[in-house]
Amino acid sequence: MEIGFDEPAAPELRAFAAAVVHELRTPLSALSAEVDIALRRERPAAAYREALERIRRRVAELTEFSGDLAWLGQPPESSSEPRSTSLESLLASIVQRSATTDVVIDRAITGIRVQGDEPLVTRAIWLLMEHAQRYRHGDAVVRILVPRTDPPVTQVDIVITATPPGFAAGAWDCLRNRTVHGVSAGDVLRLRAASCITREVGGALDVGSDGGGVTVRLRRG
Repeated sequence: MEIGFDEPAAPELRAFAAAVVHELRTPLSALSAEVDIALRRERPAAAYREALERIRRRVAELTEFSGDLAWLGQPPESSSEPRSTSLESLLASIVQRSATTDVVIDRAITGIRVQGDEPLVTRAIWLLMEHAQRYRHGDAVVRILVPRTDPPVTQVDIVITATPPGFAAGAWDCLRNRTVHGVSAGDVLRLRAASCITREVGGALDVGSDGGGVTVRLRRG
């Protein structure tokens, strides 16, 4: 669809643009403030290193978000060569990155591989985990469950759920093509990016009928 300069953008495009602006404004403002403070007066080398580390983290956040946005338009070109990822390594990296004790892998996973480049699969699951952490109720514990699926089953399920009282109402509705309430536009973008990435590696997302969590279905590699 072409939009002329004198034509109003479609509501969907306006909503998308507003969500992107909102998500970029906060880290960019923080980045600008950090640079201003660092340049305002002389300080010890250690203080400059700390400032640079904070700036590096902000830039990394922006880089990841821009990568997520790419999946909502034209996905980046991927290698035609089939790739696979160790499920054990994948889940270990997710838990390590979460830096919290409220993520539990219910059973050890050894010798299982799933289709897809590790960075892609990790990013999709991490986006879902971030969302789960953000929209859990109170002290609910977010859990990663991996039900036993022995051959000849050709898929592996990774279930992201939470102990009672679970998630906020409507937390996962955008994955069920429903009208979204109570979830920020930026978080909707991230969930849709996770869905696009999962499809790219041959998997799928499934939300339970009660909205209690989401299952990532990956093909065995």
